[in-house]
Amino acid sequence: MFLHEFQSGSYFQIFDPKEVETKGSKEKEDLYKKLFKINYPLKSSRYFDKEMKGFIYEFLGDSTRIQFPKQGELGLIQQFLVVQVNIDLGFVWTLELDVTDTTKTKRRIVLTDSVKSLENHHFHIKSPIDHVRRGQWLNLCIDVWSFMEAFKGCTFRSIDQIIIGSPCKLRKIYIMKYPIQDSEIDITFTQGFAVVPKQVNFPETFPYQNQLITFRLLNYNEFALSSQIQSLPKSPDKYVYDVKQPIEQKQKIGKYKYSKPEQSIQTKQTQQHQQSQNFQKYDNIDLDEKLQSSLNDDESEPKDNPSYFEEIQQDQYENEQLEDYLEDFDEKDEEYLKLVYDPKLKCFYDPQTNEYYQLNNQE
Repeated sequence: MFLHEFQSGSYFQIFDPKEVETKGSKEKEDLYKKLFKINYPLKSSRYFDKEMKGFIYEFLGDSTRIQFPKQGELGLIQQFLVVQVNIDLGFVWTLELDVTDTTKTKRRIVLTDSVKSLENHHFHIKSPIDHVRRGQWLNLCIDVWSFMEAFKGCTFRSIDQIIIGSPCKLRKIYIMKYPIQDSEIDITFTQGFAVVPKQVNFPETFPYQNQLITFRLLNYNEFALSSQIQSLPKSPDKYVYDVKQPIEQKQKIGKYKYSKPEQSIQTKQTQQHQQSQNFQKYDNIDLDEKLQSSLNDDESEPKDNPSYFEEIQQDQYENEQLEDYLEDFDEKDEEYLKLVYDPKLKCFYDPQTNEYYQLNNQE
């Protein structure tokens, strides 16, 4: 119907209740006869709204619908469809869009309150519209292009049919080249957004709001969950060490940094027997029991407001023994074994193997 019309301007008007019954040119009269049809005309009415200073359509009942066009296809090529509508509170409302992709395959987009989550099928989708505001006049801007994301590998070509359900009040329908800015979203920049032209907008003194909906905004929960799953790395160690603060930057206990990147505890896999002579490995460590025993020791020795982040004085003999052990391996070309000293458990911890070690007291 409009495929051969000029639609590359800032907007292109499709429907205006004012021109439905006006006796002007025969072209407009013939156009509106073919433009829409109402399945239950007795449950719909067209009247003049004094507050809005314009004509509107009101649809009552649960199954009343207005369909554009009556026969054939609309052929709307712009991606942003704007419907000036006032949806009643507490009722199920439905908006259906028949679109065609570049392969000339028909697809149907159903925006309805009858579903709670996205229902994706091969040729049609059903999306919830819980975020659409009710009980007020809206410039409801729909990004039809974004809904083609549900049909993998398909590209938007045109809007061929629009079906609006009841109960609601309808004013004008038009398409725009650029989206309109949402009234409830505070955006400091306006680049990429368009202002609704005065020819199709509400009067300046009339209360209304703009709302922009896209495929991802209506189905935020599904995409938020899927994006979190895709962002998780394959290796859990990579997630722990890349996202969180590195362990070597955390530990600074007493006057020694026990885990420096450039000077850490070194050992060779071929000399594991030397390691066992200096460190005692805990195979089955009971962390709860060891932590409780350390807490009991702390209670027996009162301190003046101890803090984990303050410098903790270690045993002098233990520090000297560890320093001597580090000096013995400084000049050797060996593999690194990064251990972290836990002052509460009073032992060393290997974050890569999840094993615990204790320094033996050698005399």
